[in-house]
Amino acid sequence: MQLICNKIKNGFGLVELLVVIFIISLSLVYIFGIVSQLTKASGNAHFSYQANLINESNFEIIRALRDSSWTTNIAPLISGATYYTNTQGGVVSLTQIDPGLIYQNFQSSIVVGMVYRDGSDNIASSGTLDTDMKKFTSATSWTFRGQNKSAQAVYYLENIIGN
Repeated sequence: MQLICNKIKNGFGLVELLVVIFIISLSLVYIFGIVSQLTKASGNAHFSYQANLINESNFEIIRALRDSSWTTNIAPLISGATYYTNTQGGVVSLTQIDPGLIYQNFQSSIVVGMVYRDGSDNIASSGTLDTDMKKFTSATSWTFRGQNKSAQAVYYLENIIGN
């Protein structure tokens, strides 16, 4: 009788071991799924952050061009036209020639718009043209895991220096 009890106890050990292995396997599958989702989310957040930095950089370039000479660098820009930043020989400028991808992942452009003022001197969609102010829309796009993503920033820049 004692021999039969020992065999039953050994058998239960093997079944218990299989149940534990099954539970651990399910837990690992669940954990790896969560890690995969977190990795995907953090990767997209990283690209989004970089795109916003590119938009800020575009604005800083436009500000530097304004500070250098509104009349030469900003006033001649065509409303509705798309521009791209260009650096050659340490000189930064805006060009209408698309440089393609920048930083291996991003496409960035700047669209120039005119600014109008209403009777109360507020910015409006129509009214009197403000020749000392322009609207700049910087858009940066990228592809992440087969999906097209983009970030956009709008800036108004005024000829505060009067040059």
